[in-house]
Amino acid sequence: MIKLRKISKSYQRPGEGELKVLNEVDFEVERGEFVAIVGPSGSGKSTLMNILGLLDTPDSGDYELAGSEVSSLSATELARIRNSTIGFVFQQFHLLPRTTAAENVELPLVYSDNTSISGDTRKKAIDTLCRVGLEDRLTHYPSELSGGQQQRVAIARALVNDPDIILADEPTGNLDQAAGSQIMDLFRELNDAGSTILLITHDPQLASQASRVVYIDNGRLSAAGTNPLIHSLRQTHQHGVSP
Repeated sequence: MIKLRKISKSYQRPGEGELKVLNEVDFEVERGEFVAIVGPSGSGKSTLMNILGLLDTPDSGDYELAGSEVSSLSATELARIRNSTIGFVFQQFHLLPRTTAAENVELPLVYSDNTSISGDTRKKAIDTLCRVGLEDRLTHYPSELSGGQQQRVAIARALVNDPDIILADEPTGNLDQAAGSQIMDLFRELNDAGSTILLITHDPQLASQASRVVYIDNGRLSAAGTNPLIHSLRQTHQHGVSP
């Protein structure tokens, strides 16, 4: 589903020279995997997320997404692939405050070129909200929903175009522990149903719930097994013991 080869990215800092954020990153994700990318602030995970989500382009290297080489595509071509292939879930919910849950979820369908989605877009939005357990909140506005419910609306909006990949960037960062646990349960259910999920987080405990964990620091990726904290939390989670 995703194949990165020697992806590098640098930024120019005024008066400080070049800052290399990603350094020849190699990374692959198979269809149906649930992969967490964990790392401290400044490790390069946000830049990697932006490149994976086609929101930014690398300085060098190759990126193959769902069988297509995307490294050299135009902005218009990237936008088309991004809209049809990737569903985004962010720490901030980014819901329109004056539209209902159903209307928020329906909005991406307006811009979709997915020919398999036609006819009643409202029905598609409602069906997707039901999929995330919000069948009784269809006409509620964001201000009438809890944080966890707003994030479920955001997840439904990410799912409504039937993307190949769900890219979640710190999706529980604005939620309390109980709501965050419910969102992680939902991601696992979606993964069990066949969705490919990439979770970006600074929290090793959240990352340990994915089926595979990679660690990023100083612009380089390594397997989770090389990070003792992630390995310990993963073992704890698998054995059902509270850390």
